Amino acid sequence: TGGGVPGGGGAFTGSNSAFVVFAGQSAWYYTNHYILKHTATNTLTALQRLTNAIYVLNLTPTNQLRDRLEDVFAVDDWLWFLAIENLFVDDDSYWYKGADYGFYYEPTSGRIHPVEHDGNESFTATMAINYNLSPVTGATGNNRPLLFRLLPINELRQRYLAHMRTVLDECFNPATATPMIDAF
Repeated sequence: TGGGVPGGGGAFTGSNSAFVVFAGQSAWYYTNHYILKHTATNTLTALQRLTNAIYVLNLTPTNQLRDRLEDVFAVDDWLWFLAIENLFVDDDSYWYKGADYGFYYEPTSGRIHPVEHDGNESFTATMAINYNLSPVTGATGNNRPLLFRLLPINELRQRYLAHMRTVLDECFNPATATPMIDAF
């Protein structure tokens, strides 16, 4: 299953494809907001899995959320993904538009993993976005539930910030970045 809406969401206001719950809607409702790329099962099964993950993320009581999330999301993969998108100021992404990102349902674990998509607008100087983002941008707005629901959980917030530090220490320094930039 792939996230994203043709045309995107726009300036942190769109959220139709950001794992936001549309209460009372059937799985078929999500076909308007997610683009199914491929599935080994039928479309209804894929949509039911997506709907279940969305409901777990949005409707699970806070005191049960940490454990339930691992059943449907590859949480650490998402923390890495969100940290990298923030650091690269990817305005065409989950944290900014709520669209133009992908994800994969892994049948073995039953969890959804992020897939980088359309990262070509990272570091862009043509977009009027804030390049001095807080590391926790999106954690207070309810239109990005992966940020809003995960980052208030202290363990996950600390792990997310640790992932940011790792990327900054290992990749965002002249000794590492300059040779990669020169190679490209």
